[in-house]
Amino acid sequence: MNSDVKRKEVNLNTLVIYAENPRHEPAENEEKAMELLWTKVGSRKMINLAKDIAENGLNPNELPILVPIEGEKNKYEVYDGNRRLTALRLLSNPDKYGFIPKAQKERLKKLVEDSPNPIPHAIFACITNEDYALSLVNYPRPKGHGLVTAQSY
Repeated sequence: MNSDVKRKEVNLNTLVIYAENPRHEPAENEEKAMELLWTKVGSRKMINLAKDIAENGLNPNELPILVPIEGEKNKYEVYDGNRRLTALRLLSNPDKYGFIPKAQKERLKKLVEDSPNPIPHAIFACITNEDYALSLVNYPRPKGHGLVTAQSY
């Protein structure tokens, strides 16, 4: 398996939410995938993630894993990091998304207003091929490969 991985800064508008994310059923488009994450992960958890990002930035130990979209220059599908990308997009423009209730849109706007740092429009990420990306993000982890959550022990 070719595990060629490049690390680089990418603009958020070059990223596409992974429609076949195992957290939810397949989505017909990117906004629907975001709505499914909002619903399946839970709005409270998504708001908490957005709050953490607004207050502390992204965790530098957890780079998103991206796969180039064939035939589209400088466009990437997010294989790992869809919740973070969704949270960033919601912070950047909550009014754009009709699935968010008004009170939660106002909460997102307040998070941005109170944030000690600007919400990033670009992030550092790992870019690799689809096979290797899937080997990194699929659970369970055979023989200890990849990250394992603390409760797995």
